[in-house]
Amino acid sequence: EDLRYTLHDCEPAVLIVDAETRDAVAALRESAIDRLPRFVVEPQAAVDGYRPFDDLLQPAAPPPAVELGPGDPAVLVYTGGTTGLPK
Repeated sequence: EDLRYTLHDCEPAVLIVDAETRDAVAALRESAIDRLPRFVVEPQAAVDGYRPFDDLLQPAAPPPAVELGPGDPAVLVYTGGTTGLPK
């Protein structure tokens, strides 16, 4: 349930996982998560809708311009514990 909560709460635009995490995400069977672009870091594990991580290293169109401010978050870190869902 921690993984399900975190993925819904952070509203990711893409998933980059390793083979172990790929299996945990697959076990969720969430249609919202299944629609995300997905990449896996192990080339031999690039199956079931996951593209190899190396695809991200290929030349592509320039990313869209995004205005950033000094107070914008750079990373979201979820912590787990004994008191409930990740925070």
